[in-house]
Parts: sequence; structure tokens; C-alpha cells
Amino acid sequence: MAATLGGVRRVRTVTAGVLTLMPFVAIVATWLLWRGSLPEALPTQWSGDTIATTQPTFVLLGITAVTAVVTGAFGLTSGLTRTAHFTPRLPLLVTGIVGSLCFIMWTTSAALGAAAASQPVLENLGVVIWGAITFGFLPAIIAGKPARPDAEGQPDPLVLSPTQTAAWSHTMTVPAFAWTAVGIFAVGTVSLWVPLASPNPGVAIVSSAVVLAVVVLLMVAMSRVRITADGRGLRMRSQLLPFVAKSIRLSQIKKVRTEAVNPGAWGGWGYRVLPGRSAVVLRAGEGVVLTLNNGKEFAVTVDDSSNLASVLGGLSATPVEENE
Repeated sequence: MAATLGGVRRVRTVTAGVLTLMPFVAIVATWLLWRGSLPEALPTQWSGDTIATTQPTFVLLGITAVTAVVTGAFGLTSGLTRTAHFTPRLPLLVTGIVGSLCFIMWTTSAALGAAAASQPVLENLGVVIWGAITFGFLPAIIAGKPARPDAEGQPDPLVLSPTQTAAWSHTMTVPAFAWTAVGIFAVGTVSLWVPLASPNPGVAIVSSAVVLAVVVLLMVAMSRVRITADGRGLRMRSQLLPFVAKSIRLSQIKKVRTEAVNPGAWGGWGYRVLPGRSAVVLRAGEGVVLTLNNGKEFAVTVDDSSNLASVLGGLSATPVEENE
């Protein structure tokens, strides 16, 4: 019975992941169908009934399509990632909504731009927009609710006398984050260079550039992280951008356990925040999960997780559960 339920959950999450790519497919498909009727520039902002700003059609197509395919790739990865106990509902919800917004942005500008050029390409635009909004929630709905896992196991904590202390430190290097940052920077530069260089780039373009810059900085920060456990607690700090840091005091820790951390179960890679739990996910694999006094959980993926858990358990004198 458990195997059957696991198989059904797997089919649902994979299906949900595939659906996050549909907005990109729809953007490309509508462009292929409408390209003969679209003007060279499409409206992006209005002032009442008057078009305030426009963007070249291919620039708007590139921005929406690239954003949708990158978002869909994250959603597909979340859906394909095997998870024994969790479904990646939050990343599927976010990627589904962002992809649908890209489709709505493209379809609205294309349909209204073509209509303004006396070459209408779409009737009932409102119905299409409402359909896209509904579709944005579909991947998360299909994936279903997550199930809480049992603890996988915990090593014995270090036994320390009142006069003893201990420390543990390790640096995690993740080249994938650095290469992803380079890729996002390259795509963003190609997509936004021309509109940003124009006299009136518009709020949407400037906002997109700011968001991309923040994402690139966060990716760079996560490419090299130092994790330390000592008398001050558990601390994680970027070696490249030191102001990016996270710390948990020993007094906040209730339990410590080791666990095979799956990015799909914790909302993806990087610093993730979910209802009731958060994580620093640098890769899939071994990690440490802390149960805090407020009932929330915090996870971090790290090499040598057993020793880190032992040191934290000894320093905080937390209870240790047996392997199941």
C-alpha cells in the first residue's frame, strides 16, 4: 500500500513539474501563430486608454519567454526530484504563478498591440487571463499536500564536562551556484541591454534588472559558504559576500538529527523559507536538521553531518533520538 501511494505521489509531482513549462510553450506557440499580425513594438504601459510606453516585440518576447523557461526549468526539476516524504508544493506554486504571469504579460501586450494595429489576434482576452491565473495554481494542487517524515537517525552527542568545549567548521564550495549566476547575468544582459539603454526604459524593465541583479548576488553568495558550530551556536556565512549570514543560538536548539536532505522537499536550492521550517540547501545529500524550541525546523546540507550533529548535540545538551 505504501509503495502504491508513493508511486501515485511520484506521478503527481512529475506531472506538476511538467505543467510549469506550459506557459513557455504557450508563449512560443502564440508568437508563431500571431507573428504575421504583430506590430514591431508592443504596448507595456497605459495611461488611461492611451499607450504610454512600448517595447520592441522581440525584446518583450525574449523577456517573457526566457523568464518562463527558466522558471519552468526550476519547476520541472522540483517535480522530477525524488522525495520519500515531501511533495515540493511551494516551489511548484511559485514557478506556476510566475510562469502564468509571464504568459499573461505577453498575451495582453500582443493582443492589445495587434488590435491597435487593426489586426486583432485574440477574442475574449479576459477569459484567457483568468484561465492563466487559474492554471498558475494547478501544479501545486496536483502535487498535493506534503507528508511529514520520520527522523532518519541521529548520532550520539559529544559528552562534554562543564569545563570542556568543542568546535566544528567546514567550508562548502558549490560551483553550480557560480555558473548559474553567470548564466543568469548573461541572459539578463542580452535581454535587457537594449531596453535599459533606451531613454525611457519603463518601470517593468528597471524592476526586472533589479530583480536579476539581486538573484545573481545571492547565487554568488551561496557558491562558497562556511559553516561553524561552537559555543555561540550554528553559524553560516558566505565567504564571498560576508554580509549574507545566518545564525542559530544554542539556546534555541531543542533536537538535532541527521537526514538526507532533498532540495525538492525544502523548496529548492539556496536559502529557503517554508511554513514552519527553513533551510540552507547547497546540494542534495547528507545534512543536519535542527528542531527549535518554537517548534520550527532548520536544515543545512553539509559534508560530515554526523560530526556536526554530535558537536551541536554536545554543546546544546539536546536529546538525541535513536535510529528508526
